[in-house]
Amino acid sequence: GMERRPLDWRLHVYLARSSDIDHRF
Repeated sequence: GMERRPLDWRLHVYLARSSDIDHRF
């Protein structure tokens, strides 16, 4: 869903940074 979960967005950002990808939401 469109629920903003601290771990959710953190994991997404972490993975994106790890893969050098610009994945913002």
